[in-house]
Amino acid sequence: MYILVNKTDNCILETLSNIDIIDEKWVRSSHGALMQLDMIDVVEVESVPESAKYYIDKTFLSQSEHNKLKKRPNYVARVKQLVRAKYPDVDTELAILRKRIAGIDVSNEFDAYNNYVEDCKTQAKSEFGI
Repeated sequence: MYILVNKTDNCILETLSNIDIIDEKWVRSSHGALMQLDMIDVVEVESVPESAKYYIDKTFLSQSEHNKLKKRPNYVARVKQLVRAKYPDVDTELAILRKRIAGIDVSNEFDAYNNYVEDCKTQAKSEFGI
């Protein structure tokens, strides 16, 4: 069994029982349609879950799973924004990390920083429904 996956958005375009690869640029589906290989990936799979709409990194995703994945860049940006509210200077963060690595974090500043970052991640996940 084969799936045809759009290279732009990883959407599963079609599930086919067999295909005919004409050359390095073209493939013909089992019902005769010609498709350009520079626009699609042809992937041989054993089966396709009924809910699958996307195929990313050898993983089938449903529409809701894909929607969550699309939110990820916004989630990362939001975490950074929240961290910058308390630690606007990256050099301050680096100093905290260097002290921790060197073992001279006498005030437990790292634990406070790390707990704050984890809280920011939790808040951003809640905001984006992740």
